This record gives sequence, structure tokens and C-alpha cells, in this order.
Amino acid sequence: MNKIIYALAAFILMAGCSGEVSSGPAEVIDTFTKAVASGRFDEAEALCDSPAMSEYIETYRQVMEKRAASDSTATAIAAEILGKLEITVTEVSKGKGNRTIFYTIEDTYGHKKEKIATMKNEEGEWKVTEIRDRD
Repeated sequence: MNKIIYALAAFILMAGCSGEVSSGPAEVIDTFTKAVASGRFDEAEALCDSPAMSEYIETYRQVMEKRAASDSTATAIAAEILGKLEITVTEVSKGKGNRTIFYTIEDTYGHKKEKIATMKNEEGEWKVTEIRDRD
């Protein structure tokens, strides 16, 4: 079972949230990432604004549902571990009405993945429009 938990955690970490969101883009990306990782997909989707992000979230939803069907205990444990990811924003690039957030995701095992999120301000709220791996 440990292998299943580790494999699910690694998948979510390599593919690339909790409480109320502050209004800043860094807080939104932290909340979004933790929501996706722990399976709170509706919460994550509320922080997005693009068809591509809906597809991104749906991919995670399908993987989690498939894993849960084969081993619900391992999936629940993995979601708990992944809900405790550490998100470190390393840079914020400002544009007119948008932000590019450079950040690192680290799991409890010390595995890290660098990501880039593009966000836009929509009526005073920051929304994720794209996430990609940092080269």
C-alpha cells in the first residue's frame, strides 16, 4: 500500500488548497494547488478561469477516482499527505491585469517540482488561467 500512496503523491506532484483565500495571487496559487492535490476539485475550479484549467482539474479528478476505486484507503492517505504540500513562491512577474507566479511544490518526502502559473484579475479576484512546468 505504501507504494500506491507514494506513486499517487508523485504523480500529482510531478503533474503540477485549505481555508479561505487571501486576495493576492500567491495565496490563490497556494490554495489552488493544495485543493487539487487533496481532491477538493470544486474549490480548485472556483479559482480558475479558462477551459484549459477545467481540463487540467478534470484530469486529476479522473486519476483520483480511478485510484479510489482500486484502493480507497491509499487514495485517502495520499490526499491527506498532499494536502500538506509546501508551496513556495519564488518570483511574481507583474503585467497589466495579470501575474506570472513562479513557485515550487514540495511534498513531505522532499520531492520538489518547479511550476509557473499565469493568473488574471477578474473583478478584483485572481483567477488561474494556466499552469505549466518550469523549464
